[in-house]
Amino acid sequence: MSTPPRIFITGVSGYLGGNLVGRLVDKHPEWHHVVLIRNEDQKEIVLARWPQLEVVIGDLNNSALMIEEGAKANVVLRKYSIFETQEKFADASCRSRICRPHSRCHGTYPRIE
Repeated sequence: MSTPPRIFITGVSGYLGGNLVGRLVDKHPEWHHVVLIRNEDQKEIVLARWPQLEVVIGDLNNSALMIEEGAKANVVLRKYSIFETQEKFADASCRSRICRPHSRCHGTYPRIE
């Protein structure tokens, strides 16, 4: 049996990210879901809803953390506010190879069913 994919998701405390995580957990409970949370208060709320998630505390401004977690993931789903530091994160992730050779940093993304 193969190892389940590791999915790293940002923005889980928001509307889009929260709905995405809910659907992924319901449809693929066998996957290893890792979520980025800003603080302990949000961690408690998220784990109360989805106790099976692995939680990483930090934010998008922590490039080292984004690189570390992105490098461990098979898939990175970046769901965050347009007002966040999108360009900084996108640039850092692409330069540091968070986006692996088989994926794209800009353009189309794989459909998860």
